[in-house]
Amino acid sequence: TLLNLISGLDRPNACEILIDSESTQDFNDVHWNEMRRQKLGLVFQQYHLVPTLSVSDNLKLQARLAGRLNLELFNFLESKLGLTGLLKRLPHQLSGGQQQRVAIGRALMHQPKLVLADEPTGNLDEVTSEQVMEIFIEVVRSSSSALLMPVELFEQLEQYLEKLKTDVEEVKKLRKADEAESKEKIRELEQEVVVVLVPEDEDSVEEEPDVVLSSAAGAGTPRLVRFWTV
Repeated sequence: TLLNLISGLDRPNACEILIDSESTQDFNDVHWNEMRRQKLGLVFQQYHLVPTLSVSDNLKLQARLAGRLNLELFNFLESKLGLTGLLKRLPHQLSGGQQQRVAIGRALMHQPKLVLADEPTGNLDEVTSEQVMEIFIEVVRSSSSALLMPVELFEQLEQYLEKLKTDVEEVKKLRKADEAESKEKIRELEQEVVVVLVPEDEDSVEEEPDVVLSSAAGAGTPRLVRFWTV
């Protein structure tokens, strides 16, 4: 529900949603289409590839719609996502993991401000899930996009968050140095933003969240949705 609200697929009964400092309160379908085209990248459990388009054209689709087709980025993503040699294939000629990698590349090709991922490995087996998730996080970290993604198992992201926590500690040390070189390094590290949603009963997380929201779950039972930002 939260991802659908942020992406405009559902509309809130109350409150205001701002994306990149822009209020969406009075958005109509045309405004939302433009917002998704220009600033949001969506990755679903289902791959939603265009069946009649090749891997190459599926990757480029949203970037072309946004008017931001960058061939250098295309070459980077097809290499990082392991799609070299598959560019002329149609979606039905790919495995599930390969199709999800195409969907991830498509979501990043137009360089969105925010990537919304709805359990992108939910339909994959455990081994393929780990491979795709590792590639996904690596590619997002190499981009200028923020990532919002619910996860059922915190362990899926734990190794990547540990690296980010290390970066945060390094930023704290560099701030004390107050040198030109340190400030440049800080800028590089602070470009990496990850937001993680963790189920209420997750015991492996001890840190206090930055934000706590209350929402209805089941028969009116309050449920906490907790956010950690690094």
